[in-house]
Order: sequence, then structure tokens, then C-alpha cells
Amino acid sequence: SDVCSSDLAKAPAVFVLSEKDEVVPVKYQRMVYDAYAGEKKAIDLPEATHNTGMDQAAYDEFDRQLMWLWRKAGLEK
Repeated sequence: SDVCSSDLAKAPAVFVLSEKDEVVPVKYQRMVYDAYAGEKKAIDLPEATHNTGMDQAAYDEFDRQLMWLWRKAGLEK
């Protein structure tokens, strides 16, 4: 795949997908996410643009996903 060589990546990753991103359209975000070969998690922000901050619920989900990532890396806090 030509999607940023994401099909070669094997490290666990967390992706934040901004559905209304005006800089990187969500269809391209999803192409990278779908092509990514490593274990992955996605946080979907349906109302977010490129520079939208996270509300508390999204931040809490982000924190949970980061904890998963730390565990995968053997760096559990």
C-alpha cells in the first residue's frame, strides 16, 4: 500500500479520527487507519474539526487508550 507505508508498521498505535477535519479529510484518516498493520485503536470524534479540542468524554477515552498503549509498550504507569 502507498498509504504512508502504514502496512509496514507493527507497533501498537492510537488514532484520533476527526470526522469534520477540514485539513485531513476523514476518508484519508481512515485509509491510514485501515492500512495500519500493527495493533490499533481508534477514537472517533464525530463533530471535531482539525483543531477542535476534546470534550471530557473524548479526553477520558483518549486516556484509556493511552493506558492500553503504555501496557502494550511494557511501560504501564
